[in-house]
Amino acid sequence: AGRGFQPVDQNAIQGYTFVYLNSPHRMPHSEVRNCLRILGIAQNRILDIHFPTKGYVGLLIHRSFEDEL
Repeated sequence: AGRGFQPVDQNAIQGYTFVYLNSPHRMPHSEVRNCLRILGIAQNRILDIHFPTKGYVGLLIHRSFEDEL
């Protein structure tokens, strides 16, 4: 228990959001990760990958990373 709870900075960006990208076809998660790696997107910033509907890929990210993406 080296570090306990700490107060939340009210000015900090908080929360998560989905970013949706067009996809020509449904692809496995590994292929999406390979495409992201080629684009230079840090893999540890992507919390989840899902396919909400045909032709789209959803990436769950922290709001503080949204501008960088």
